Order: sequence, then C-alpha cells, then structure tokens
Amino acid sequence: MRIDAGDAPGRPSTSLLELIERAVIFQDKHLLVIDKPAGVAVHGGSGMSFGVIEALRASRPHETLELVIASTATPAAAYWWRATAPL
Repeated sequence: MRIDAGDAPGRPSTSLLELIERAVIFQDKHLLVIDKPAGVAVHGGSGMSFGVIEALRASRPHETLELVIASTATPAAAYWWRATAPL
C-alpha cells in the first residue's frame, strides 16, 4: 500500500487520514469500529512513522480514543475504540 508523505512534519498524510476515515464501519458517542486496511500498521514504529492510532488521533483531536479490542483472526482486522468524548 502506498501512502503519500505527510502534509506537515509530524502529521499523518491526508491520504492516510482519508483511508482510515473510510475504514470506519460503526460509530456512536461511545464506540468507534474500524476495518483496518491491509498494509497499514496499527501504530508507528519499526520504520513506519504513522499507523491507525496516530491517524485517528490526528483526525479527531478533541476526542480521547483508547483501543478496546483487536480482532485479528483474519488479515483485515476489526479494531474497536472507546471514545471518551462525543464523536
């Protein structure tokens, strides 16, 4: 998967932010569920500057999101996030 370089230093690229937002399959004021795109890291590290966690936090700066469940039985995993502020 090819993701453009970040638009601003220290921030995930617009293409990564859009990809992650399109992966949201459910949300309400308490829960956000995504179908993690294959090829995108869950979090930055090991040569990856940004992943799903950083992209969600960058695209939702006024919310606190905590990973609750990662269902990784298949390569395309579903991730459940607890939101502590209205979505």
